[in-house]
Amino acid sequence: MLDKIEDALELSGIRYDRLDGTMRRDERNRAMDALKYNPACEVLLVSLKAGGVGLNLTAAQRVYLMDPYWNPAVENQAVDRIHRLGQTRPVTTVKLIIANTIEARLLEVQKKKTELANMTLGQNVTKADILNRRMEELQALFDG
Repeated sequence: MLDKIEDALELSGIRYDRLDGTMRRDERNRAMDALKYNPACEVLLVSLKAGGVGLNLTAAQRVYLMDPYWNPAVENQAVDRIHRLGQTRPVTTVKLIIANTIEARLLEVQKKKTELANMTLGQNVTKADILNRRMEELQALFDG
């Protein structure tokens, strides 16, 4: 997905940098510095996995989630990299979903996962309950 977005940014003449799991630490640091210190860098493309842990992206103020992830906690954790101590500006988060696609059904799976997480906090839930719920999620995702 990041490759496709890169192509569109290049065609539009929008300056960007990229941070993903294939990069070495020094490359990641350079990409984050570009966002912080280079006014010409308008966009930092970040994969959900690379953006989910240990980053401080408070130099950003807009998040566009382009490709939903089945686990909503992964998305939330990535967005939290911008909503960190030191953020001084309002942050806007936009999640783009195409109607009647697997992504739209994925939102339902995310909702059920959140409900399950909330349910397990206050009740005794068996492994069988969790496995049944996962099967229902997969069925909903692919039968939709």
